[in-house]
Amino acid sequence: MPTPTYYPIATLSAPGNSTEMQITNLQGYQHLLIVMHYKFSNAGNYVYLNTSTTTQHPIQWVYANTTTTANELITQDNYIRLNPTGNLNSVWGVSRIFVPNYGETSTFKSFFVETGWKTSFNIGMGAGHIKSTSAITSVKHVSGSNFDAGSTITAYGFNG
Repeated sequence: MPTPTYYPIATLSAPGNSTEMQITNLQGYQHLLIVMHYKFSNAGNYVYLNTSTTTQHPIQWVYANTTTTANELITQDNYIRLNPTGNLNSVWGVSRIFVPNYGETSTFKSFFVETGWKTSFNIGMGAGHIKSTSAITSVKHVSGSNFDAGSTITAYGFNG
């Protein structure tokens, strides 16, 4: 099977004075990969797909650090929480969200998340679904405080 070619749809870099980064017009490909590299000084680390405040995104998390492993089922959130183990105060993190068939309008969408940050070697993986048949056309990364300058979000599309 050939390796897919990832096409950058858009990249945003935080100027240091914003609590959100949003990419719109995510169209034209079969699958979506969102890559985020971020740092901020307060709690809260969420991704909204289509900026919905009502659509639920149930997710099963498995996460670990240097001393603990755990899992958690989150069923009522209307966003994808990227720090299942708690606060990310002033540490760099990286997360990836893969949404296959993100433009499909006849079924719910699945998503897969990988996240990690430089504090006690915290890592997490999750899988869930979006309880909506709407195509995914935007992604918004929101933090509890301003993103540090240099934080980025990039959306890639690919087919196959």
